[in-house]
Amino acid sequence: MCGIGLGFNLDRSRFESFEIIFTKTMSHRGPDAVRTLRRNNVWLGHARLSIVDLSENGNQPYVNATGNIHALVNGEIYNYRELREQYCADYDFVGDSDTEVVLALYELHGIDKCMNLLDGMYAVIIYDENINEVFMFRDIFGMKPLYYYCEGGCLIVGSEMKYLVEMARANQSPLSTDNSALYDFLTYGYVPTPKTNYKEIRKVHPYEFISFSVFEGLLQKTKYQDLADYVSSEETFVEISEVLECLRHSVSSHVNADVPVGILLSGGIDSNLLFNLGNNRIEKAFTLKFENSDRDETPYILSAYPDDERICIKNYMSGFENRKKALKSLQDSYGEPFFDTSHFALKSICSEVRNNGFKVVLAGDGGDELFWGYNHYSTALESFENKTNPLILKMYATLWRLSSLKYFRLLVRRTFERYFKEWENWTRAKGGMIKEEKSYYKNLLGIPADYDDYWYFKDNYVDALPPEKSLRLLDIQTYLRDDLLVKSDRASMSEGVEIRVPFVNKELFKVAFRLSSKQLDVKTGNKTFIRDSFKDFIPKGILLKTKSGFSIPNNSAITNGIFRQEDILMEYLKQE
Repeated sequence: MCGIGLGFNLDRSRFESFEIIFTKTMSHRGPDAVRTLRRNNVWLGHARLSIVDLSENGNQPYVNATGNIHALVNGEIYNYRELREQYCADYDFVGDSDTEVVLALYELHGIDKCMNLLDGMYAVIIYDENINEVFMFRDIFGMKPLYYYCEGGCLIVGSEMKYLVEMARANQSPLSTDNSALYDFLTYGYVPTPKTNYKEIRKVHPYEFISFSVFEGLLQKTKYQDLADYVSSEETFVEISEVLECLRHSVSSHVNADVPVGILLSGGIDSNLLFNLGNNRIEKAFTLKFENSDRDETPYILSAYPDDERICIKNYMSGFENRKKALKSLQDSYGEPFFDTSHFALKSICSEVRNNGFKVVLAGDGGDELFWGYNHYSTALESFENKTNPLILKMYATLWRLSSLKYFRLLVRRTFERYFKEWENWTRAKGGMIKEEKSYYKNLLGIPADYDDYWYFKDNYVDALPPEKSLRLLDIQTYLRDDLLVKSDRASMSEGVEIRVPFVNKELFKVAFRLSSKQLDVKTGNKTFIRDSFKDFIPKGILLKTKSGFSIPNNSAITNGIFRQEDILMEYLKQE
Protein backbone atom coordinates (compact mmCIF):
# COMPACT_ATOMS: atom_id res chain seq x y z
CA MET A 1 0.00 0.00 0.00
CA CYS A 2 1.33 3.40 -0.85
CA GLY A 3 0.94 6.64 -2.73
CA ILE A 4 2.21 6.80 -6.31
CA GLY A 5 2.74 9.68 -8.71
CA LEU A 6 4.05 10.47 -12.18
CA GLY A 7 4.56 13.65 -14.17
CA PHE A 8 5.53 14.17 -17.81
CA ASN A 9 6.46 17.29 -19.74
CA LEU A 10 6.27 19.49 -16.66
CA ASP A 11 8.35 22.60 -16.05
CA ARG A 12 11.81 21.17 -15.25
CA SER A 13 12.76 24.25 -13.25
CA ARG A 14 10.05 23.27 -10.75
CA PHE A 15 11.08 19.62 -10.26
CA GLU A 16 12.23 20.27 -6.69
CA SER A 17 8.84 21.85 -5.95
CA PHE A 18 7.11 18.78 -7.37
CA GLU A 19 9.05 16.54 -4.98
CA ILE A 20 8.00 18.73 -2.05
CA ILE A 21 4.36 18.57 -3.20
CA PHE A 22 4.50 14.79 -3.53
CA THR A 23 5.94 14.36 -0.04
CA LYS A 24 3.39 16.77 1.46
CA THR A 25 0.34 15.23 -0.21
CA MET A 26 1.31 11.53 -0.23
CA SER A 27 3.50 10.78 2.80
CA HIS A 28 0.46 9.90 4.96
CA ARG A 29 -0.22 7.06 2.51
CA GLY A 30 3.35 5.80 2.83
CA PRO A 31 5.08 6.98 6.01
CA ASP A 32 7.85 4.34 5.87
CA ALA A 33 9.79 5.65 2.85
CA VAL A 34 9.51 8.30 0.13
CA ARG A 35 11.54 8.00 -3.06
CA THR A 36 11.48 9.90 -6.35
CA LEU A 37 13.13 9.34 -9.70
CA ARG A 38 13.72 11.49 -12.80
CA ARG A 39 14.12 9.94 -16.23
CA ASN A 40 14.34 12.25 -19.24
CA ASN A 41 11.23 14.43 -18.94
CA VAL A 42 9.38 11.93 -16.73
CA TRP A 43 9.17 12.27 -12.96
CA LEU A 44 8.11 9.36 -10.72
CA GLY A 45 7.37 9.26 -6.98
CA HIS A 46 6.48 6.64 -4.40
CA ALA A 47 5.50 6.89 -0.72
CA ARG A 48 5.70 3.45 0.90
CA LEU A 49 3.75 1.67 3.60
CA SER A 50 5.94 -1.44 4.10
CA ILE A 51 3.84 -4.61 4.25
CA VAL A 52 5.46 -7.15 1.91
CA ASP A 53 9.28 -7.50 1.71
CA LEU A 54 10.10 -4.99 4.43
CA SER A 55 13.68 -4.52 3.20
CA GLU A 56 14.85 -1.69 0.94
CA ASN A 57 14.41 -4.12 -1.96
CA GLY A 58 10.68 -3.42 -1.70
CA ASN A 59 11.08 0.31 -2.27
CA GLN A 60 9.69 1.86 -5.46
CA PRO A 61 9.84 3.12 -8.18
CA TYR A 62 10.95 -0.34 -9.33
CA VAL A 63 13.44 -0.45 -12.21
CA ASN A 64 14.40 -3.44 -14.36
CA ALA A 65 17.98 -4.68 -14.74
CA THR A 66 18.67 -2.55 -17.83
CA GLY A 67 17.22 0.57 -16.21
CA ASN A 68 14.67 1.40 -18.89
CA ILE A 69 11.37 0.03 -17.54
CA HIS A 70 9.86 1.47 -14.35
CA ALA A 71 6.88 0.27 -12.28
CA LEU A 72 4.78 1.87 -9.56
CA VAL A 73 2.11 -0.16 -7.74
CA ASN A 74 -0.31 0.99 -5.06
CA GLY A 75 -2.03 -1.89 -3.27
CA GLU A 76 -1.46 -5.61 -3.03
CA ILE A 77 -1.14 -8.41 -5.60
CA TYR A 78 -2.43 -11.42 -3.68
CA ASN A 79 -1.32 -14.07 -6.19
CA TYR A 80 2.15 -12.64 -6.84
CA ARG A 81 4.01 -15.67 -5.48
CA GLU A 82 2.09 -18.04 -7.78
CA LEU A 83 2.68 -15.72 -10.74
CA ARG A 84 6.37 -15.48 -9.90
CA GLU A 85 6.72 -19.26 -9.85
CA GLN A 86 4.54 -20.01 -12.88
CA TYR A 87 5.38 -17.19 -15.29
CA CYS A 88 8.66 -15.65 -14.12
CA ALA A 89 10.79 -18.61 -13.04
CA ASP A 90 13.82 -17.48 -15.09
CA TYR A 91 13.64 -13.80 -14.10
CA ASP A 92 16.52 -12.43 -12.02
CA PHE A 93 14.64 -11.03 -9.02
CA VAL A 94 16.26 -8.64 -6.57
CA GLY A 95 13.78 -9.03 -3.70
CA ASP A 96 10.41 -10.54 -2.78
CA SER A 97 8.10 -7.65 -3.66
CA ASP A 98 4.81 -8.04 -5.54
CA THR A 99 5.71 -4.89 -7.50
CA GLU A 100 8.79 -6.60 -8.91
CA VAL A 101 6.56 -9.45 -10.11
CA VAL A 102 4.36 -6.93 -11.96
CA LEU A 103 7.50 -5.53 -13.59
CA ALA A 104 8.70 -9.02 -14.52
CA LEU A 105 5.31 -10.01 -15.97
CA TYR A 106 5.29 -6.91 -18.16
CA GLU A 107 8.87 -7.37 -19.31
CA LEU A 108 8.48 -11.08 -20.07
CA HIS A 109 4.89 -11.30 -21.32
CA GLY A 110 3.69 -7.82 -22.28
CA ILE A 111 1.03 -5.48 -20.94
CA ASP A 112 -2.07 -7.53 -21.85
CA LYS A 113 -1.02 -10.67 -19.99
CA CYS A 114 0.32 -8.61 -17.10
CA MET A 115 -3.05 -6.90 -16.60
CA ASN A 116 -5.16 -10.04 -16.93
CA LEU A 117 -3.15 -12.28 -14.58
CA LEU A 118 -3.16 -10.03 -11.51
CA ASP A 119 -5.44 -10.77 -8.56
CA GLY A 120 -5.69 -8.15 -5.85
CA MET A 121 -6.41 -4.52 -5.12
CA TYR A 122 -4.11 -2.29 -7.10
CA ALA A 123 -3.41 0.75 -9.22
CA VAL A 124 -0.43 0.34 -11.57
CA ILE A 125 1.74 2.77 -13.53
CA ILE A 126 4.41 1.45 -15.93
CA TYR A 127 6.84 3.69 -17.83
CA ASP A 128 8.64 1.91 -20.67
CA GLU A 129 11.50 3.97 -22.11
CA ASN A 130 12.04 1.44 -24.90
CA ILE A 131 8.79 2.44 -26.59
CA ASN A 132 8.27 5.79 -24.81
CA GLU A 133 4.89 4.76 -23.40
CA VAL A 134 3.21 5.19 -20.02
CA PHE A 135 0.58 2.57 -19.06
CA MET A 136 -1.91 2.77 -16.21
CA PHE A 137 -4.72 0.51 -14.98
CA ARG A 138 -6.64 -0.52 -11.84
CA ASP A 139 -8.19 -3.67 -10.40
CA ILE A 140 -11.64 -4.58 -11.74
CA PHE A 141 -13.50 -3.33 -8.63
CA GLY A 142 -11.60 -0.04 -8.39
CA MET A 143 -10.35 -0.70 -4.87
CA LYS A 144 -7.26 1.48 -5.24
CA PRO A 145 -7.54 5.03 -6.60
CA LEU A 146 -5.81 6.49 -9.64
CA TYR A 147 -6.35 9.96 -11.13
CA TYR A 148 -4.86 11.59 -14.20
CA TYR A 149 -4.50 15.07 -15.69
CA CYS A 150 -3.75 15.32 -19.40
CA GLU A 151 -3.74 18.77 -20.98
CA GLY A 152 -1.42 20.54 -23.43
CA GLY A 153 0.93 17.57 -23.72
CA CYS A 154 1.38 17.37 -19.94
CA LEU A 155 0.53 14.24 -17.97
CA ILE A 156 0.12 14.03 -14.19
CA VAL A 157 -0.96 10.75 -12.55
CA GLY A 158 -1.41 10.01 -8.86
CA SER A 159 -3.26 8.34 -6.00
CA GLU A 160 -5.04 11.39 -4.60
CA MET A 161 -6.83 14.45 -5.93
CA LYS A 162 -4.96 17.01 -3.85
CA TYR A 163 -1.64 15.83 -5.32
CA LEU A 164 -2.86 16.38 -8.89
CA VAL A 165 -4.43 19.74 -8.05
CA GLU A 166 -1.29 21.09 -6.39
CA MET A 167 0.96 19.70 -9.11
CA ALA A 168 -1.17 21.28 -11.86
CA ARG A 169 -1.18 24.63 -10.08
CA ALA A 170 2.55 24.53 -9.45
CA ASN A 171 3.07 23.80 -13.13
CA GLN A 172 0.70 26.69 -13.98
CA SER A 173 -1.54 24.26 -15.86
CA PRO A 174 -5.24 25.13 -16.28
CA LEU A 175 -7.95 23.85 -13.94
CA SER A 176 -11.67 24.55 -14.30
CA THR A 177 -14.56 23.40 -12.12
CA ASP A 178 -16.88 20.71 -13.50
CA ASN A 179 -20.28 21.90 -12.27
CA SER A 180 -21.99 18.76 -13.55
CA ALA A 181 -19.82 16.71 -11.18
CA LEU A 182 -20.84 18.92 -8.25
CA TYR A 183 -24.50 18.53 -9.22
CA ASP A 184 -24.02 14.75 -9.50
CA PHE A 185 -22.68 14.76 -5.96
CA LEU A 186 -26.11 15.81 -4.68
CA THR A 187 -27.64 12.77 -6.37
CA TYR A 188 -25.11 10.13 -5.39
CA GLY A 189 -23.30 11.47 -2.31
CA TYR A 190 -20.02 11.20 -4.21
CA VAL A 191 -18.61 12.34 -7.56
CA PRO A 192 -19.18 9.38 -9.92
CA THR A 193 -16.40 7.74 -11.94
CA PRO A 194 -14.78 8.94 -14.16
CA LYS A 195 -15.62 12.51 -13.18
CA THR A 196 -13.92 14.69 -10.57
CA ASN A 197 -14.72 18.24 -9.52
CA TYR A 198 -12.30 19.47 -12.22
CA LYS A 199 -12.87 19.03 -15.95
CA GLU A 200 -9.18 18.37 -16.58
CA ILE A 201 -8.76 15.66 -13.90
CA ARG A 202 -10.36 12.24 -14.32
CA LYS A 203 -10.43 8.95 -12.47
CA VAL A 204 -9.01 5.95 -14.30
CA HIS A 205 -12.05 3.73 -14.86
CA PRO A 206 -11.53 0.20 -13.46
CA TYR A 207 -12.60 -1.28 -16.79
CA GLU A 208 -10.13 0.81 -18.82
CA PHE A 209 -6.49 0.48 -19.74
CA ILE A 210 -4.84 3.83 -20.49
CA SER A 211 -1.71 4.37 -22.56
CA PHE A 212 0.12 7.65 -23.08
CA SER A 213 2.66 8.28 -25.84
CA VAL A 214 5.57 10.32 -24.52
CA PHE A 215 6.64 11.22 -28.08
CA GLU A 216 3.24 12.34 -29.33
CA GLY A 217 1.69 13.51 -26.04
CA LEU A 218 -1.46 11.51 -26.86
CA LEU A 219 -3.60 9.56 -24.40
CA GLN A 220 -5.66 6.53 -25.42
CA LYS A 221 -8.26 4.61 -23.43
CA THR A 222 -9.19 0.98 -24.15
CA LYS A 223 -11.79 -1.13 -22.37
CA TYR A 224 -10.23 -4.42 -21.27
CA GLN A 225 -12.48 -5.83 -18.55
CA ASP A 226 -16.06 -5.68 -17.25
CA LEU A 227 -17.70 -7.37 -14.26
CA ALA A 228 -20.89 -7.90 -16.29
CA ASP A 229 -18.95 -10.34 -18.49
CA TYR A 230 -18.84 -12.75 -15.55
CA VAL A 231 -22.60 -12.65 -14.88
CA SER A 232 -25.11 -14.93 -16.61
CA SER A 233 -28.87 -14.42 -16.69
CA GLU A 234 -29.40 -18.15 -16.07
CA GLU A 235 -30.65 -19.46 -12.73
CA THR A 236 -28.32 -22.04 -11.13
CA PHE A 237 -27.93 -23.80 -7.82
CA VAL A 238 -24.56 -23.39 -6.10
CA GLU A 239 -23.32 -25.80 -3.46
CA ILE A 240 -22.55 -24.20 -0.09
CA SER A 241 -19.19 -25.96 -0.07
CA GLU A 242 -18.17 -24.13 -3.26
CA VAL A 243 -18.96 -20.72 -1.77
CA LEU A 244 -17.17 -21.63 1.47
CA GLU A 245 -14.08 -22.85 -0.37
CA CYS A 246 -13.93 -19.65 -2.40
CA LEU A 247 -14.39 -17.49 0.70
CA ARG A 248 -11.73 -19.41 2.63
CA HIS A 249 -9.28 -18.96 -0.23
CA SER A 250 -9.95 -15.22 -0.38
CA VAL A 251 -9.48 -14.80 3.39
CA SER A 252 -6.28 -16.87 3.26
CA SER A 253 -4.79 -14.69 0.51
CA HIS A 254 -5.80 -11.49 2.29
CA VAL A 255 -4.03 -12.37 5.55
CA ASN A 256 -0.69 -12.96 3.80
CA ALA A 257 1.69 -10.20 4.88
CA ASP A 258 5.11 -9.69 6.46
CA VAL A 259 3.47 -7.68 9.26
CA PRO A 260 0.74 -8.63 11.78
CA VAL A 261 -2.83 -8.60 10.44
CA GLY A 262 -5.91 -7.51 12.40
CA ILE A 263 -9.59 -7.00 11.59
CA LEU A 264 -12.19 -4.26 11.98
CA LEU A 265 -14.87 -6.12 13.92
CA SER A 266 -18.44 -4.81 14.15
CA GLY A 267 -21.66 -6.43 15.29
CA GLY A 268 -22.44 -7.45 11.70
CA ILE A 269 -22.27 -10.97 10.29
CA ASP A 270 -19.74 -10.14 7.54
CA SER A 271 -16.80 -9.11 9.73
CA ASN A 272 -17.60 -11.88 12.24
CA LEU A 273 -17.60 -14.48 9.48
CA LEU A 274 -14.21 -13.24 8.27
CA PHE A 275 -12.86 -13.17 11.83
CA ASN A 276 -13.74 -16.81 12.42
CA LEU A 277 -12.61 -18.05 9.00
CA GLY A 278 -9.21 -16.42 9.46
CA ASN A 279 -9.18 -16.94 13.21
CA ASN A 280 -5.72 -18.34 13.86
CA ARG A 281 -4.02 -15.81 11.56
CA ILE A 282 -5.78 -12.66 12.78
CA GLU A 283 -3.88 -11.26 15.74
CA LYS A 284 -6.21 -8.49 16.91
CA ALA A 285 -9.81 -7.36 16.43
CA PHE A 286 -10.59 -3.64 16.65
CA THR A 287 -14.02 -2.22 17.37
CA LEU A 288 -15.53 1.16 18.29
CA LYS A 289 -17.63 1.90 21.34
CA PHE A 290 -20.27 4.63 21.04
CA GLU A 291 -21.18 5.77 24.54
CA ASN A 292 -24.91 6.16 25.28
CA SER A 293 -25.97 5.29 21.75
CA ASP A 294 -28.03 2.59 20.09
CA ARG A 295 -25.20 2.42 17.54
CA ASP A 296 -22.93 0.82 20.14
CA GLU A 297 -22.33 -2.84 19.23
CA THR A 298 -19.64 -3.66 21.77
CA PRO A 299 -22.05 -5.58 24.09
CA TYR A 300 -22.72 -8.05 21.26
CA ILE A 301 -19.00 -8.45 20.58
CA LEU A 302 -18.05 -8.93 24.23
CA SER A 303 -20.85 -11.48 24.61
CA ALA A 304 -19.71 -13.35 21.49
CA TYR A 305 -16.00 -13.40 22.48
CA PRO A 306 -15.94 -13.11 26.31
CA ASP A 307 -12.46 -14.55 26.81
CA ASP A 308 -10.77 -13.45 23.59
CA GLU A 309 -7.82 -11.23 24.50
CA ARG A 310 -7.50 -10.08 20.90
CA ILE A 311 -10.57 -7.84 21.20
CA CYS A 312 -9.53 -4.19 21.36
CA ILE A 313 -12.26 -1.64 22.08
CA LYS A 314 -11.81 2.07 21.48
CA ASN A 315 -14.19 4.79 22.65
CA TYR A 316 -15.27 6.82 19.64
CA MET A 317 -13.86 10.34 19.49
CA SER A 318 -14.19 12.20 16.22
CA GLY A 319 -11.64 14.91 17.04
CA PHE A 320 -14.02 17.51 15.56
CA GLU A 321 -15.85 19.92 17.85
CA ASN A 322 -18.19 21.25 15.18
CA ARG A 323 -19.52 20.57 11.73
CA LYS A 324 -17.39 23.22 10.02
CA LYS A 325 -14.20 21.44 11.04
CA ALA A 326 -15.75 18.13 10.03
CA LEU A 327 -16.63 19.48 6.59
CA LYS A 328 -13.07 20.72 6.14
CA SER A 329 -11.75 17.29 7.14
CA LEU A 330 -13.84 15.64 4.42
CA GLN A 331 -12.56 18.11 1.84
CA ASP A 332 -8.93 17.57 2.90
CA SER A 333 -9.29 13.77 2.81
CA TYR A 334 -11.15 13.36 -0.48
CA GLY A 335 -10.25 16.49 -2.47
CA GLU A 336 -13.81 16.62 -3.78
CA PRO A 337 -17.32 16.60 -2.24
CA PHE A 338 -18.02 13.35 -0.37
CA PHE A 339 -21.00 12.56 1.86
CA ASP A 340 -20.46 9.60 4.16
CA THR A 341 -20.15 10.53 7.82
CA SER A 342 -18.99 7.04 8.77
CA HIS A 343 -15.63 8.35 7.47
CA PHE A 344 -15.09 9.83 10.93
CA ALA A 345 -15.74 6.55 12.73
CA LEU A 346 -13.50 4.63 10.32
CA LYS A 347 -10.71 7.18 10.67
CA SER A 348 -11.02 6.96 14.46
CA ILE A 349 -10.70 3.16 14.61
CA CYS A 350 -7.82 3.19 12.10
CA SER A 351 -5.99 5.57 14.42
CA GLU A 352 -6.34 2.95 17.15
CA VAL A 353 -5.10 0.27 14.75
CA ARG A 354 -1.95 2.26 14.06
CA ASN A 355 -1.44 3.08 17.75
CA ASN A 356 -1.42 -0.66 18.45
CA GLY A 357 1.40 -1.19 15.97
CA PHE A 358 -0.74 -2.66 13.18
CA LYS A 359 -0.61 -1.64 9.51
CA VAL A 360 -3.05 -4.14 7.99
CA VAL A 361 -6.67 -4.98 8.89
CA LEU A 362 -9.45 -6.89 7.17
CA ALA A 363 -12.96 -5.42 6.79
CA GLY A 364 -16.34 -6.80 5.75
CA ASP A 365 -17.14 -4.40 2.89
CA GLY A 366 -18.77 -6.06 -0.13
CA GLY A 367 -20.72 -8.78 1.68
CA ASP A 368 -24.05 -6.96 1.39
CA GLU A 369 -23.63 -6.39 -2.34
CA LEU A 370 -22.66 -9.98 -3.08
CA PHE A 371 -25.26 -11.75 -0.95
CA TRP A 372 -28.38 -9.53 -1.06
CA GLY A 373 -27.78 -7.90 2.31
CA TYR A 374 -29.50 -4.53 2.06
CA ASN A 375 -33.09 -4.18 3.21
CA HIS A 376 -33.98 -1.92 0.29
CA TYR A 377 -33.11 -4.58 -2.30
CA SER A 378 -36.43 -6.37 -1.84
CA THR A 379 -38.52 -3.18 -2.11
CA ALA A 380 -36.45 -2.10 -5.13
CA LEU A 381 -37.57 -5.23 -7.00
CA GLU A 382 -41.14 -3.93 -6.90
CA SER A 383 -40.33 -0.31 -7.70
CA PHE A 384 -38.42 -1.23 -10.85
CA GLU A 385 -41.58 -2.77 -12.26
CA ASN A 386 -43.48 0.56 -12.26
CA LYS A 387 -42.68 4.14 -13.21
CA THR A 388 -43.40 7.14 -10.98
CA ASN A 389 -46.45 9.22 -11.92
CA PRO A 390 -45.17 12.57 -13.32
CA LEU A 391 -48.00 14.48 -11.56
CA ILE A 392 -46.89 13.09 -8.19
CA LEU A 393 -43.34 14.30 -8.84
CA LYS A 394 -44.58 17.77 -9.82
CA MET A 395 -46.58 18.11 -6.59
CA TYR A 396 -43.62 16.89 -4.56
CA ALA A 397 -41.24 19.38 -6.20
CA THR A 398 -43.60 22.29 -5.44
CA LEU A 399 -43.94 21.42 -1.74
CA TRP A 400 -40.19 20.81 -1.45
CA ARG A 401 -39.37 24.26 -2.83
CA LEU A 402 -41.86 25.95 -0.51
CA SER A 403 -40.43 24.25 2.60
CA SER A 404 -37.12 25.31 4.07
CA LEU A 405 -37.31 23.75 7.54
CA LYS A 406 -35.51 20.43 7.86
CA TYR A 407 -38.34 18.64 9.68
CA PHE A 408 -41.10 19.89 7.36
CA ARG A 409 -39.09 18.64 4.37
CA LEU A 410 -38.74 15.29 6.13
CA LEU A 411 -42.54 15.15 6.55
CA VAL A 412 -43.04 15.98 2.85
CA ARG A 413 -40.57 13.29 1.82
CA ARG A 414 -42.16 10.61 3.98
CA THR A 415 -45.63 11.50 2.70
CA PHE A 416 -44.64 11.13 -0.95
CA GLU A 417 -42.04 8.36 -0.62
CA ARG A 418 -44.62 5.61 -1.10
CA TYR A 419 -45.30 6.93 -4.62
CA PHE A 420 -41.66 6.97 -5.73
CA LYS A 421 -40.64 4.28 -8.15
CA GLU A 422 -37.56 3.15 -10.02
CA TRP A 423 -34.68 5.66 -9.93
CA GLU A 424 -36.24 8.11 -7.45
CA ASN A 425 -36.77 5.26 -4.99
CA TRP A 426 -33.29 3.88 -5.55
CA THR A 427 -31.68 7.31 -5.13
CA ARG A 428 -33.48 7.90 -1.85
CA ALA A 429 -32.51 4.41 -0.63
CA LYS A 430 -28.85 5.26 -1.29
CA GLY A 431 -29.17 8.54 0.64
CA GLY A 432 -29.16 10.89 -2.36
CA MET A 433 -31.35 13.79 -3.45
CA ILE A 434 -33.84 13.21 -6.25
CA LYS A 435 -34.24 15.60 -9.19
CA GLU A 436 -37.20 17.47 -7.68
CA GLU A 437 -35.15 18.40 -4.60
CA LYS A 438 -32.33 20.05 -6.54
CA SER A 439 -33.90 22.78 -8.67
CA TYR A 440 -32.13 25.56 -6.75
CA TYR A 441 -28.72 23.96 -7.25
CA LYS A 442 -29.48 23.17 -10.87
CA ASN A 443 -29.89 26.89 -11.51
CA LEU A 444 -26.95 27.83 -9.30
CA LEU A 445 -24.58 25.50 -11.16
CA GLY A 446 -25.96 26.19 -14.63
CA ILE A 447 -27.00 22.61 -15.35
CA PRO A 448 -28.98 22.12 -18.63
CA ALA A 449 -32.71 21.49 -18.25
CA ASP A 450 -32.48 18.14 -20.05
CA TYR A 451 -29.63 16.82 -17.88
CA ASP A 452 -30.21 13.20 -16.80
CA ASP A 453 -29.96 13.23 -13.01
CA TYR A 454 -29.69 9.43 -12.80
CA TRP A 455 -27.27 8.79 -15.68
CA TYR A 456 -24.71 6.94 -13.52
CA PHE A 457 -27.26 4.49 -12.16
CA LYS A 458 -28.69 3.91 -15.63
CA ASP A 459 -25.23 3.36 -17.17
CA ASN A 460 -24.49 0.64 -14.63
CA TYR A 461 -27.85 -1.14 -14.65
CA VAL A 462 -27.86 -4.14 -16.99
CA ASP A 463 -31.39 -4.63 -18.36
CA ALA A 464 -30.54 -8.01 -19.87
CA LEU A 465 -30.00 -9.56 -16.43
CA PRO A 466 -32.65 -10.56 -13.87
CA PRO A 467 -33.36 -7.68 -11.43
CA GLU A 468 -31.83 -9.50 -8.45
CA LYS A 469 -28.54 -9.65 -10.35
CA SER A 470 -28.79 -6.21 -11.96
CA LEU A 471 -29.40 -4.46 -8.62
CA ARG A 472 -26.42 -6.08 -6.92
CA LEU A 473 -24.19 -5.39 -9.92
CA LEU A 474 -25.46 -1.80 -9.96
CA ASP A 475 -24.48 -1.35 -6.32
CA ILE A 476 -21.03 -2.88 -6.85
CA GLN A 477 -20.33 -0.63 -9.83
CA THR A 478 -21.57 2.56 -8.10
CA TYR A 479 -22.02 2.63 -4.32
CA LEU A 480 -19.32 0.09 -3.47
CA ARG A 481 -16.84 1.48 -6.00
CA ASP A 482 -17.31 5.22 -5.42
CA ASP A 483 -18.41 5.38 -1.78
CA LEU A 484 -17.45 2.39 0.37
CA LEU A 485 -14.10 1.56 -1.24
CA VAL A 486 -13.12 5.23 -1.58
CA LYS A 487 -13.94 5.83 2.09
CA SER A 488 -12.06 2.68 3.07
CA ASP A 489 -8.97 3.88 1.22
CA ARG A 490 -8.91 7.54 2.31
CA ALA A 491 -9.92 7.08 5.95
CA SER A 492 -7.43 4.26 6.54
CA MET A 493 -4.55 5.72 4.56
CA SER A 494 -4.86 9.03 6.40
CA GLU A 495 -3.71 7.02 9.44
CA GLY A 496 -1.08 4.93 7.60
CA VAL A 497 -3.22 1.75 7.65
CA GLU A 498 -4.17 -0.67 4.85
CA ILE A 499 -7.69 -2.11 4.78
CA ARG A 500 -8.18 -5.36 2.88
CA VAL A 501 -11.64 -6.56 1.86
CA PRO A 502 -11.89 -10.35 1.24
CA PHE A 503 -15.51 -10.17 0.03
CA VAL A 504 -14.38 -7.95 -2.86
CA ASN A 505 -12.78 -10.73 -4.85
CA LYS A 506 -13.34 -11.65 -8.50
CA GLU A 507 -13.66 -15.43 -8.00
CA LEU A 508 -16.05 -14.96 -5.07
CA PHE A 509 -18.01 -12.48 -7.20
CA LYS A 510 -18.41 -15.10 -9.95
CA VAL A 511 -19.69 -17.70 -7.49
CA ALA A 512 -22.05 -15.30 -5.67
CA PHE A 513 -23.63 -14.19 -8.94
CA ARG A 514 -24.40 -17.80 -9.85
CA LEU A 515 -26.59 -18.19 -6.75
CA SER A 516 -30.28 -18.58 -7.54
CA SER A 517 -32.90 -16.09 -6.37
CA LYS A 518 -34.29 -18.82 -4.14
CA GLN A 519 -30.92 -19.34 -2.44
CA LEU A 520 -30.61 -15.59 -1.91
CA ASP A 521 -34.22 -15.39 -0.66
CA VAL A 522 -34.73 -12.16 -2.61
CA LYS A 523 -38.25 -11.53 -1.30
CA THR A 524 -37.02 -11.36 2.28
CA GLY A 525 -33.38 -10.39 1.90
CA ASN A 526 -30.99 -9.64 4.77
CA LYS A 527 -28.30 -12.12 3.65
CA THR A 528 -30.37 -15.24 4.29
CA PHE A 529 -27.89 -17.39 2.37
CA ILE A 530 -24.93 -16.35 4.55
CA ARG A 531 -26.93 -16.64 7.78
CA ASP A 532 -28.20 -20.14 6.99
CA SER A 533 -25.12 -21.55 5.27
CA PHE A 534 -22.39 -20.32 7.60
CA LYS A 535 -24.12 -20.14 10.97
CA ASP A 536 -21.42 -22.37 12.46
CA PHE A 537 -18.87 -19.59 11.85
CA ILE A 538 -20.97 -16.75 13.28
CA PRO A 539 -21.81 -16.34 17.01
CA LYS A 540 -25.52 -16.85 17.75
CA GLY A 541 -25.96 -13.41 19.28
CA ILE A 542 -24.60 -11.80 16.11
CA LEU A 543 -26.92 -13.91 13.93
CA LEU A 544 -30.00 -12.82 15.89
CA LYS A 545 -29.02 -9.16 16.00
CA THR A 546 -30.94 -6.67 13.83
CA LYS A 547 -28.85 -5.30 10.96
CA SER A 548 -27.46 -1.77 11.39
CA GLY A 549 -24.97 0.06 9.25
CA PHE A 550 -21.56 1.27 10.38
CA SER A 551 -22.12 4.96 11.13
CA ILE A 552 -21.67 7.57 13.82
CA PRO A 553 -24.50 8.26 16.31
CA ASN A 554 -27.13 10.83 15.35
CA ASN A 555 -26.40 12.78 18.53
CA SER A 556 -22.69 13.24 17.77
CA ALA A 557 -21.11 16.67 17.44
CA ILE A 558 -20.94 16.19 13.67
CA THR A 559 -24.49 15.09 12.93
CA ASN A 560 -26.19 17.12 15.66
CA GLY A 561 -28.33 19.61 13.73
CA ILE A 562 -28.23 19.73 9.94
CA PHE A 563 -25.53 17.83 8.07
CA ARG A 564 -26.58 17.41 4.47
CA GLN A 565 -25.16 17.09 0.99
CA GLU A 566 -26.07 20.75 0.48
CA ASP A 567 -23.82 21.79 3.37
CA ILE A 568 -20.85 19.96 1.90
CA LEU A 569 -21.47 21.40 -1.56
CA MET A 570 -21.81 24.98 -0.31
CA GLU A 571 -18.70 24.62 1.85
CA TYR A 572 -16.80 23.40 -1.19
CA LEU A 573 -18.02 26.31 -3.32
CA LYS A 574 -16.91 28.76 -0.61
CA GLN A 575 -13.41 27.28 -0.61
CA GLU A 576 -13.20 27.42 -4.38
